Amino acid sequence: KCIRFEVDPAFLLAVARHEAGEYLLGSPLQQLSNCPINIKATADGFAPWVNHPTNPMKGAYAAFQSPQLGWDASVLQVKNAHGWLGRTTVRQIIPHHIAAVDVSLAETYVAKVLERMSDMRKL
Repeated sequence: KCIRFEVDPAFLLAVARHEAGEYLLGSPLQQLSNCPINIKATADGFAPWVNHPTNPMKGAYAAFQSPQLGWDASVLQVKNAHGWLGRTTVRQIIPHHIAAVDVSLAETYVAKVLERMSDMRKL
């Protein structure tokens, strides 16, 4: 049985913009990794990887040869890490997406992503 789970482009853009600030792929980590949503590297997952450029204590992140491959991996990450576990809303996904040390900021993150998604839909 095939389960279909679509990723809202507005969600990915809102998360990427939240993590980058004003410009897409504008954060040092996004530029280094070519990945808009900052996917954590795992031993059995993505290779190659890069260390966080401004705070090495945050760990390693998946790196891609091009921004296009980074966007593709971001869609797959949301589908695989969240969709198959039944997380389909912003409020369900964000607390699991952000780093454990940032969980206290989850509600602010959720609100900002929802606001940016709403703004994009008005265009």
